[in-house]
Amino acid sequence: MLIIMNVMYIIILPGTFTVLVPYFLLARNHTSAPASWHAQQDIGLLLVLFGIFIVLHCIWDFATLGRGTPALTNPPKKLVTRGIYQYVRNPLYIGILFLLMGETILFGSLPLLRYMAGYCIFVHVLVVYYEEPHLLREFGESYELYSRSVNRWVPVKKRQYL
Repeated sequence: MLIIMNVMYIIILPGTFTVLVPYFLLARNHTSAPASWHAQQDIGLLLVLFGIFIVLHCIWDFATLGRGTPALTNPPKKLVTRGIYQYVRNPLYIGILFLLMGETILFGSLPLLRYMAGYCIFVHVLVVYYEEPHLLREFGESYELYSRSVNRWVPVKKRQYL
């Protein structure tokens, strides 16, 4: 059941942010991939693939280590501090950002660039004013120690915290 819930999460949230909304933005602005492939598109494709890897890795960690999903309806039962989470507290959002950066470069789209900037602002506000206070209430001292040892957005080499 946990696998099904995580697959549904992938389709609904990251799928909406990285496929559906960009599709409508590109269609509305009549943007398509250039006829010839350029080196910048290689970079865009690599960023998309890197973002997919991060998102899938995070969802796997939530399911296997946290025994839950990234969705608010079925959050992890345990605080996830291993895997990518030992280097940065919000790798899932960063993975989605890499996907959006890659799409922006791949299509050379100004509307996608604006959307990506809005995504960053929205996610930062969500994390600071909702997720972090919620995690502090849910996991208490464990989350407090973790948040003091691991950066919110910029990955750092693992520091001992637990």
